[in-house]
Amino acid sequence: PMPLCALSARGDARCPPQQLTAWGRVAGSEAFGERWFEDVLLSDGWATEHRYVIDNPGALLRFLSADVPLAGHGDYARGGGSGIDGPLPAEEPDNGRGSAVL
Repeated sequence: PMPLCALSARGDARCPPQQLTAWGRVAGSEAFGERWFEDVLLSDGWATEHRYVIDNPGALLRFLSADVPLAGHGDYARGGGSGIDGPLPAEEPDNGRGSAVL
C-alpha cells in the first residue's frame, strides 16, 4: 500500500465526503488518512470552499507542518486549527450536482 492523505474543505460542493473517503479503497485502510478543513471562507472573499488551498491555506499549512516543519512558517500558518479527521458523515447531494464517487 502507498500512504495517502486525502484533503478537502468541509462544505466543498465539488468534493462530497464519500468521494474523499473512497480514496481509502485505493490506498488501503492502514495507509489512508482523511483530513477536512473547516471555516476556510474569508469574510471579505468571493471564492468557494474548493479554493481553500489558494485563498486561505492556514489550516492546511499547520497540518502539513507536522510532517514538513517549514510548511508551517509564515503569516498563513499563525493561529487557528489544523483540520479535523475524517470520514465525515454522508450528506445529501446538492440539487443533483453531485460528483462522481470512486
